Amino acid sequence: MISSESSDEELTTLHQAAVAIVKPVRKVKKAKKPASEASADATTDVTGKKRPSDDSTDPEEAQKIKREARKKRKAEEKAAREAAKKQQQQEQLDNERAAKGRGYTLSMAIPGSILDNAQTKELKTYLAGQVARAAVIFQVDEIVVFDDQLGNNVSTGAPKKRAHDCHVFMARILQYLETPQYLRRALFPMHSDLSCAGLLNPLDCPHHLRAQEWSVYREGVVTDRPLKEKEGSHVYVGLQREVVVDKRIQPGIRVTVKIDEASKDFKKKSKCGLLHDLIRFKLIFSCSGR
Repeated sequence: MISSESSDEELTTLHQAAVAIVKPVRKVKKAKKPASEASADATTDVTGKKRPSDDSTDPEEAQKIKREARKKRKAEEKAAREAAKKQQQQEQLDNERAAKGRGYTLSMAIPGSILDNAQTKELKTYLAGQVARAAVIFQVDEIVVFDDQLGNNVSTGAPKKRAHDCHVFMARILQYLETPQYLRRALFPMHSDLSCAGLLNPLDCPHHLRAQEWSVYREGVVTDRPLKEKEGSHVYVGLQREVVVDKRIQPGIRVTVKIDEASKDFKKKSKCGLLHDLIRFKLIFSCSGR
């Protein structure tokens, strides 16, 4: 605090101290080095040794480096072409295998007595459905249901008929699940073993097609609809209209048919509302009805 009795010298001292605090510090600019010194620094490293200049490189050594780089690039291009060719061959081989299919049949044998461990019909139905689902996941072609208690009935004479046979029950459930959904009503009449079929999970196999899905092969059932031609039969394959095969087959038989290119064109045109004759199919395989 400055009093009125302060001298002029004290006021001058305080003023100089305040000016010294407020006055900014000026940055000292470094002087630029001459071009000769800058070039000298560029040609020398930290230790002071002279760096090798590009102009001092031997022409033969430069040509050698270029040849090695060119050789390395050609080797990489050759390896890339070989890898692409190998991948293309592998894809072609996979496509051929998928088209031909495997040359063997994978079968699975299972005793029907495993259903006896389930207490209710609902659990038995669900257990059989799980067996079918596992077989589909591992691409099993055939399931054999066998009786593991068959040897016990030899000494007692003729086997006794039971009201509920677990082997027949499992076989019926498996056949029901394997059949496409649009054929179950025609091939499986009302039965007590199928009373809990609503609990079964769909398998969604490749041959379980919808009406809008396209496939070369389709499962169907022969109907009793009369045909004007002498030879041929009507087959229901899950489409909006029945198809015709070139063979006379007993109604109620399950068949596998192959769709030709003309039938594929028919499907495209039928979406536009055009009327055409019945689709002509080729019979591939037939089996007896259940």
